[in-house]
Amino acid sequence: MRSYFLFPAILGLISSLIVLTSMHWLAVMVYLIFLLRLYKTKRLTLIIGSLLLSFLVILVTNVHQWTNQTKLTTEDKNFTLIIKPDQIKIDGDQLQFYATTDKSANTLPIAEKLVVFYTLNSIKEKKIWESQTTIVTVTISGNLEQPEKNRNQNQFNYQTFLKRKKVHWILKAETIQSLYQPKSTFLTKLKPANMRMALLKQIDKKFTVKVSQYMKTLLFADLNSLDKTTIQQFKEIGIIHLLSISGLHIQFFLTGLVYLLWRIGVTKETTFYIMLIVLPFYGNLTGWGTSVYRAIVMSSILLTCSHFKKVVSSLDVWSWTLLSAILIDPYQLFSVGFQLSYLLSLVLLILSQTYFTVSRFPIITNFMISFILMLVSIPILSYHFFEFSWIGIFANLLFVPLFTWLLLPIFIVLLILSFIFYQSSFFSIQCTKY
Repeated sequence: MRSYFLFPAILGLISSLIVLTSMHWLAVMVYLIFLLRLYKTKRLTLIIGSLLLSFLVILVTNVHQWTNQTKLTTEDKNFTLIIKPDQIKIDGDQLQFYATTDKSANTLPIAEKLVVFYTLNSIKEKKIWESQTTIVTVTISGNLEQPEKNRNQNQFNYQTFLKRKKVHWILKAETIQSLYQPKSTFLTKLKPANMRMALLKQIDKKFTVKVSQYMKTLLFADLNSLDKTTIQQFKEIGIIHLLSISGLHIQFFLTGLVYLLWRIGVTKETTFYIMLIVLPFYGNLTGWGTSVYRAIVMSSILLTCSHFKKVVSSLDVWSWTLLSAILIDPYQLFSVGFQLSYLLSLVLLILSQTYFTVSRFPIITNFMISFILMLVSIPILSYHFFEFSWIGIFANLLFVPLFTWLLLPIFIVLLILSFIFYQSSFFSIQCTKY
């Protein structure tokens, strides 16, 4: 049954799409075609198991749909919100952040996400928000507005975008009455959002602007640190994926750390348990993006199976990871990052079992793989961005080794040295009120 878990995984994905698209005819047709292909396997256990998983995915996706509703109304004016520091964005005098409601004046306490926009009134106020490194609670007065739909066909639909994040309202804040951080304790410092933001702030303090931008992006998935022009340039030459933490990054960290632990005398048994702690810890520091989740979960499963000497197919591991991601948040299916991450990783796994891996000409092999990955990604890129770059085939041949074997090691070494030779305030927290 090795690699046969791919069938229930794909069927589960299509099942979730049927629910999310309100039984779109194309999703239903693909589902029926795949059922026919599943029947052709003549494996009763596989067919029954796939159908049961399909029904489970349909049920869970429906639960997500039923619970993705708002309980707030335009009459609500006063809110107490909880904000994670890595959700705060400042552009000039404009402050934006996602937050979760703790309570509102006219309803029972509920937990609902909002996107908040606020105009900063002073340089002092701006610096206070820029310095936030911990989860904070704010009291805000303002007006709720519904996000706008797209006015033209194929235009960006902000309302749909927010709904897939389970956000139903825009809060136009008029006043922020208080900004309060709870008393600093060791446990509050260890919260993932606090640790992540404190680390990013330390990088800003210790390195130049350009170095800190790329270091935060490549090591901690902080794509917001790069300016829009740079991101657009990466998109135009087809290497934007290098700025997202992917399986390539995780595999590099994993191999490097395992080698280091073995070199200093740590046993394989101990190394296994260390890695099981390090991988989710690193996932917390990066914010558990789509590619990070896939890479870490796949690596953890493969490590565990190897430790217990269980033979497992990489395609099965990919399938289990896909199913878990869909069950956790089926709305990910609409994300271009999700689509590219899982599709391209699947293609790479399939190609790894072909003659490409035994070619005597590595350059030609890399070119062919890059070409195939580009062809596979064209439908997704064209659908979301209405364009794709052929130069990406050649750019990847140059920049993938550059980022993997030069920039990543340099940034890792610089980060480690910065904490060894310079005084660190990584765990320092300043409580502020205004």
